[in-house]
Amino acid sequence: PASTPHPHLPTPTIHTMSSADSGRSSVMTQPIHHLFSFLKTHSRIQIWLYDNSKLIIEGTLIGFDEFMNVVLDDAHELTKSSHTNHPVGRIMLKGDNIALVRKV
Repeated sequence: PASTPHPHLPTPTIHTMSSADSGRSSVMTQPIHHLFSFLKTHSRIQIWLYDNSKLIIEGTLIGFDEFMNVVLDDAHELTKSSHTNHPVGRIMLKGDNIALVRKV
């Protein structure tokens, strides 16, 4: 059963790719729909930064826009090398700085 897209988001573009060798098909979805599912479930997410691979931002997603700018509540900076956890509160992170988003 397919879920109904949010009325304020564009309808997802679904491309079907099939491989002649495997006979399987896969469906590609837009990244904004994954962010919306994290938002609906008040998920805590980790964001890996594009220019700084030593720092991870973790927080609860409370908003985003079409440019993948995100607003996180109760955010923390996690440093990989020194294993530090520094609370930074509510932040807005520009989509240009995001390399990876994953649910914690």
